[in-house]
Amino acid sequence: MIDVHAKPSVVGPIDELKLFTIADFRRFDADPRRAAARLQEKIKLLEEESYAKMVEGVRAWRASPLNQLYVTVGQESLEGGKNVADAIRERREAGKTTLSEDEFGALLDLNKKLRF
Repeated sequence: MIDVHAKPSVVGPIDELKLFTIADFRRFDADPRRAAARLQEKIKLLEEESYAKMVEGVRAWRASPLNQLYVTVGQESLEGGKNVADAIRERREAGKTTLSEDEFGALLDLNKKLRF
């Protein structure tokens, strides 16, 4: 038996960033680089409102399930002394949710741009 969990209703762009998943990312665009660019655009829109909103958006992004998956894959790679491709392959073989290498690279670049 599988529990069905409803996604909480999204109130605004910050909540949307906080709840962002790998499925949401893949729905944005088939190309991970373009999907990451769209995420960055969302954060830039917050910056147009105010710097504080942008900071809040970046913090929400960092707490998102997608970014946490990115961090987990990176940690597994570092802790296991293997490259990211091997960590991704091992997660896939174990039946765990994972990113593709292109998705990992796109998120790496996005996170570099979101430093403040």
